[in-house]
Amino acid sequence: MTETLGDVMLADLATILDPAEFGESVILDGSSVTAIVEDVTTEDVPDQGVFFSTTKIHLAESSLEDIPVPQEEVEFNGSVWRVLSVTVRAGLATIILVKDFS
Repeated sequence: MTETLGDVMLADLATILDPAEFGESVILDGSSVTAIVEDVTTEDVPDQGVFFSTTKIHLAESSLEDIPVPQEEVEFNGSVWRVLSVTVRAGLATIILVKDFS
């Protein structure tokens, strides 16, 4: 049997998300999922009195019950964040979250 490109990509995705490689267990809306979490960045806009953090998570699309949409609030590791953007490509969902501390 010949492997398709999709088969190879799914196998690669499983390897990348493996906790022994880059993945880590996180809680997203009450469900434990394996994801790659990029560093949280914190920004301060003093003249506007705004202080916020952003984080980017990558996870298998199949691990999500529902794909969040921009402006939706989600719980991520015990804190409420707002979805800034969601991209799904080849079974990998990338979600950028923002949290306003103002």
